[in-house]
Amino acid sequence: MRAIVGALFALTALGCVGCGADPSSHHGFVHEAALVCRQANRELSEIEISRPDARLAAAALERVVEIGSGALERLHDLKPPDKDAQNVQAWLGTLEQALDQLSYARELLTGGRIDLAIDAAQRADRLTGRARVLARRIGVDRVCHVPRLIPQQES
Repeated sequence: MRAIVGALFALTALGCVGCGADPSSHHGFVHEAALVCRQANRELSEIEISRPDARLAAAALERVVEIGSGALERLHDLKPPDKDAQNVQAWLGTLEQALDQLSYARELLTGGRIDLAIDAAQRADRLTGRARVLARRIGVDRVCHVPRLIPQQES
């Protein structure tokens, strides 16, 4: 359960509004997005599960989705330059889909369907992998990083 929640912090690595740089420029957009990401990461760092427990994991996922949704809303309020708009829209859309899967995982955990919750978290993890690729295209991958939701198996 800790892996599900811990990695979810990635989904909300998103930026802020009104920070000085021209938000209509590429550099300004990246700067504003970075501020949103840092704020979301601070909030997410306060979420902790003391032991693997479906009830605690569901509550933590609920908070992660709440923080992620708020960050995505703030990112949607930013206006990227025209040359970045399509990639930004794809990036944010992919993160929204991942948040939807995490919300679904929370519902499944609440209902005691741990196996299906893990499947939903794995779908979210694949979506966040796509989001990482899109973030690189925009140039926000270093400030709005999305970690893996499911730890890699050691070989």
